[in-house]
Parts: sequence; C-alpha cells; structure tokens
Amino acid sequence: MGDWSELPQELLHLIAQRIDNCFDLIHFRSVCSTWRSHTPPRIRDVSLLQCPLPPDEGGFGDDCHMSKRRVYLLKWPSGDRHRYCLLKLREEENGELVPQNLFEMRCSNEYKMEYPRVSFDLLNCQVTELECEHMACYTEWFEPFECQFKAEEKVGFIRLGGGNEDFAVFGRLSFKRLAMFRSVDKCWTILDPAQRDYEETALFNGKFYTVDFSGKTTVVKKPYQEVSFFKMSRPLGKAKTMKRRLIRSGNELLLVELWMESLNYREWGKPERRKKIRVKICKLDEEKEEWDEVEDLGDRVLFLAYPSSFSCLASDIPVIKGNSVFFMEFWGESRDSHDCILVFELAEQSVRSVKDIPAYVELFQSPAGWVISNQWSD
Repeated sequence: MGDWSELPQELLHLIAQRIDNCFDLIHFRSVCSTWRSHTPPRIRDVSLLQCPLPPDEGGFGDDCHMSKRRVYLLKWPSGDRHRYCLLKLREEENGELVPQNLFEMRCSNEYKMEYPRVSFDLLNCQVTELECEHMACYTEWFEPFECQFKAEEKVGFIRLGGGNEDFAVFGRLSFKRLAMFRSVDKCWTILDPAQRDYEETALFNGKFYTVDFSGKTTVVKKPYQEVSFFKMSRPLGKAKTMKRRLIRSGNELLLVELWMESLNYREWGKPERRKKIRVKICKLDEEKEEWDEVEDLGDRVLFLAYPSSFSCLASDIPVIKGNSVFFMEFWGESRDSHDCILVFELAEQSVRSVKDIPAYVELFQSPAGWVISNQWSD
C-alpha cells in the first residue's frame, strides 16, 4: 500500500478545493505535515460568489453575495455519559466564523454582544453537520427613512456541475418577486411576475420549492426556467397559520405548519395560549405535486429555526424524544431564552417549554458555553 503522505501536491490541492466544511478541512490537514503544508487553512469561501442585484432607488444592491449558515451537532464524553449541544456558525465575508443564535438571526458581533473566542477540542469532540443554508447578503435602500441598511435573505443555491464554477441562486430579494440568478448569464430573471409574500425556500432533488402565506407552493425545475404551482389539498380553514417551514428530512421534503386554535380573552395567558398551538406536517409527493399529511415522524425530530430549519434522528441525540418539533414561541415575551423555545410532541399533541426539561436545556446553549474559553492562549 502506498504512502498517503506522498500524494502529488496537485491532487491534494484538488481534493482540498472540494472540501466546504471547516471541520472536515481541519481533519484533512491533520493527517500529516505534508498534507498540512500543501493545503490552505481556510475553505474556499462561498461568499466570494457574487450575484449583483439591479440598483434600487438608492443605487444599492450591486454588492449582493452569498454566505452560509451551518448547524452542527457536537458530542463529547463527560464522565460515564456523552453530552450534546447544537451550534450554528455564520460565515462572514472575510472568512471568519461567528456563533449565531440557533433560532434567530442574532450573532456575537451584533447588539453590542461580545462573545469570547470559540475553541474546540476535536480530539474529544465529535462534530456532525446537520444543515447548511445559503443567504444572499446585500445593501438595500429604505425609502421611508432615506437610509441604507444591510439585508440578508434565505435563498436556494445550487452548483450547476459540469466541472465548472457555474451556479444558480433562487429567491425574491429586493424584487419582491421570485427570480433566478445564473452565473453563466450574469443577471437575474423574473420567474413569477406576481408579488407574493413567500415564507420559505428549499432545494430538493435538484428542484427549487417555495411556499407563500396562502400555502401556495411554487416549483422551479431544470433548466430553472420552468415554473409550476400547486396548493395544499387540505387547507387549515379558519385557523390562523403562524409559521410555515420547508425541511429536508432524510429523502423527503416536509412542509410544517404551526397554527393556533381560536382564543377567547380569558386564554391570552401564556399557559393557556400554548395549549392552543397545533402542528400540521405534510410530505411532498413529487410525482403528483401534492402535500400528503403525516401523523407520525417516528424517530425524526424537526427544528423550525430561521434561516436554518433542519431535522435529525432522535437516536443521534439520545437525550431528546423522537416524533417532536422544536420552535421559537410566537410572541417572544419571555426574557428566559430557554422558556421561549417550545417543543411540540406529536404523540401527546402537547406543547412544553425547553426550560421545563433539564436534559433539553443543555442542548440549546447560546453560544455553547463548554466550547468557549474566556482567555485565549496560544
């Protein structure tokens, strides 16, 4: 058997170019000194991919570029058991990785919150990537206040293959209409001229899907110019839908709707309100272009975050129960972050706060306290 350390430099470079996960790159560079010396310390940054928007009223938008948000499951030994934590990292334009709140857009360098530098002991910690979402970042002009601000919006992203750098981006951004950017064309194309309030976007089996506030689903197929629409066959009726999320779960695409039964004025207290929350889950029938209702997730667990909704197996995180859906409370009036995170258990059709389940509290640290050092040492 040949010596892995003697792989040609050109081959090492090609392999390293295809690594898009910072932890995988660390493991790759740790194989031997030869691999380390011939491999760059940072992955090729997706934020270098530009998709400039047509200038808005203020002349902004031409700085639009791609960025990533990744969610990781961290597992490490502690005494006679293992501990678990979920961590989301945001890639900055300069390549820095910043811890971000799992259920919100907040991160460590916003709202004057300065978190210590994060350090991982990869010898004792198992890191599994659960989700990777793409964001379009751009400057937008806000006419009412005549000022500019930094905007971020979740988009669909796909590399077009063929051994080149071509890619496509799908979203609505400042157009307020569905549009597609193809790097080979170097411009945006409007796909749906109607203005709609889209809630969620997902890439599944090479197709882009999005759902609006009415439950209407839009499908964009290769070569990403063919657009079709379909609606749910079993609408919720008079119930008010609070959130809709599209989640890739195994080899299925799920549509999750959070809604609330009607309340009277005596039921506006927190415990009473939470008892009225309901969850409806449907899976996509690609051939029929229909959503089929699902009553049981089995061992699956869903996390309704923004922009990184994701799923995993409860068997991968033994401290949680399968057939559950985690989400942030609609009103967000509690100052306790763990009290705001709720879990809906489908079997019992009931809602509980993470704060009331000690085993769950550790899973949702913001940021993960055990991986942070208050003093950085070389």
